[in-house]
Amino acid sequence: KSFVLKKMQLYEKFPYKLEAEVEKKHMFSTETVKLPDLLQFPSLPATVPIKVNNPKKEDFKLNIKYSSEDPLPPGTKQHFLSSYEITGAGKIDKEKYNVTDVTTAYLTLDVHGFLAMESPVATGDYWEYFNKTIQVPVKGLSGAEEEDKDATDEIESATVEDDKGESKDADSSEETKADPESSEEAEAEAEAEAEAAEAAAEIKFKDKVVRKRKRRKEVFNLQSKWLNPEDFQVEKAYIRFRAERLRNLTKADDLRLVTEEAKNKLESFILMTMSQCNDEEVEAVSTEPEREKIKSECMEAEDWLYSDGENADLKELRAKYAELDTLYEPVATRLYEKEERPEAIKNAQAKLQDYKKGLREWEDKKPWIPFEQLMNVTSKCDDMLDWLDEKMQAQSGLKDYEDPVLKSTDIEAKLKAITKEIKKLQKIQKPKSHAAKLEPEASADAEKEPKAEEEAKGEEAKGEEAKGEEAKSGGEGDAPSEVESSHEEL
Repeated sequence: KSFVLKKMQLYEKFPYKLEAEVEKKHMFSTETVKLPDLLQFPSLPATVPIKVNNPKKEDFKLNIKYSSEDPLPPGTKQHFLSSYEITGAGKIDKEKYNVTDVTTAYLTLDVHGFLAMESPVATGDYWEYFNKTIQVPVKGLSGAEEEDKDATDEIESATVEDDKGESKDADSSEETKADPESSEEAEAEAEAEAEAAEAAAEIKFKDKVVRKRKRRKEVFNLQSKWLNPEDFQVEKAYIRFRAERLRNLTKADDLRLVTEEAKNKLESFILMTMSQCNDEEVEAVSTEPEREKIKSECMEAEDWLYSDGENADLKELRAKYAELDTLYEPVATRLYEKEERPEAIKNAQAKLQDYKKGLREWEDKKPWIPFEQLMNVTSKCDDMLDWLDEKMQAQSGLKDYEDPVLKSTDIEAKLKAITKEIKKLQKIQKPKSHAAKLEPEASADAEKEPKAEEEAKGEEAKGEEAKGEEAKSGGEGDAPSEVESSHEEL
């Protein structure tokens, strides 16, 4: 399943109420009006609107104070907090815009207690005029169409009257015999046909441009200037004091973390050492009294750690760790050497033999390396091999729980020194004079080879010509004997 973690925020309440007063300057006087609404910040951060009635669109000053009805916060000596100058309302085009009489300023208070004034705003509206094309129905027809229609109507009406005159006598007898209900149905049908004829008449439309207007709203951002920033500037001495306090707190935190780390390290070492004392590998490289002493010291250190050492400082914890580490170090060294020493000896012997072989090859391949230096490094390899044999013989006579005389660390250190000498010899470059002597010899040999090939090709051509002449003479009866020919071939 997947869970949605909602964002959570800690809200703080500002318990003190604020009030605002508007100060307007006239030519010979200053008008100050206290706004009736108190400013409250139920949670932080918060923004509170301040609405000021400004029908003349004048510039004014807005003063923010603690409420005079409530006591001041501890450490505060005056009610006044800050003052802001609001300008820009008089620059709005009054002919185009109908600006309202209310100017709204927004006072913000963040979680750190910083009070600020956001950009004040004034609202207004204006009429926007635009043209719009609509379609309107056209009643009746044009003049020519109306004349044609009137002539057609007159002809149809004359025809109808003649028909009626001829059939008047015949219909009179039938109408007398007809039922009164049939006459009503005939009238209804006639009315329906008339309505259908009117609906069937063609309706025409035409485009018409009309001028319309629409009311638009506009928001104007005004300017605000903080008039007393110097009242909130912190003195340099106070800044230095706070910086020094912050450094001390940081050092205390760092020391606490290092102390906790040292305490955990000591506790882990005690538990690990007591557990390893029961392993077969540790028993093989230590004696029973030695293990008992280590266990006893670890138990005492554990009791101290959970009693008096609970509040021990960093120095005490490090001293206790060094004491236990010194006691267990010989056993750990024997265990480590028992596992690592055979591989270190094998690796060192193989490398030394490879070094000696390579040094012998350098005598021929790199004659520019001084022979004395090659022999010096070779003798060092021999000395280390002899030292290894001597130490291995001495180590073989010791028990596993006795301190070793041959350590892998000593082997690696000696081998590293010889490897360093080998690398120094390897970096010796071939002298330029020796290279210059070899280059002419190589070029002379390269020139001789094409000449020898040309001479060999010439001799082969001469031999073929001689064989052709002998064949011709043999055809004439002057061929040499077989012995002579074989002798010539030889």
